[in-house]
Amino acid sequence: MRGQRITGKVFNRFFSAKRTLTPIRLGELLGINRPIIGFSSHGGWSTLGEIRKVEKERGNEFPKLNKYTPSMPAMWICLTRRKALRYLALADDWERIDDPTKSLTPELTGMMAEISEVKILPTDVIAFADGDDGYLILRPKRQAYGAPTKAS
Repeated sequence: MRGQRITGKVFNRFFSAKRTLTPIRLGELLGINRPIIGFSSHGGWSTLGEIRKVEKERGNEFPKLNKYTPSMPAMWICLTRRKALRYLALADDWERIDDPTKSLTPELTGMMAEISEVKILPTDVIAFADGDDGYLILRPKRQAYGAPTKAS
């Protein structure tokens, strides 16, 4: 998959301590007109309405995104495969995952194959950050949003 890898620092400088931001198109944020690569533990696009429902059921904070329809394609992504692994692993493993100097256990290494690589388009909207390096991406138009690809 072709696309540029971007660090979380670029995204995070636009978020306040409350983890909110004014939704912004990726191309405007980065000043580019090409896709970047993100990683997802979810395996595919959902809708904003479905993600909102799940997050509310879990008791998680969720932004008011009234400008966007519940049927809009949406996906949680991370900017590295290792960060996305946190969303599949148990909390006991997070310290190992977060420390790049530590080797992953065979179980965690196997879970890495479940992480999907996702092409994020310049027209996609970064709508929210969860505070754990997860970003909610919205795709305003339904054109050309294929399934993410699994790691090989």
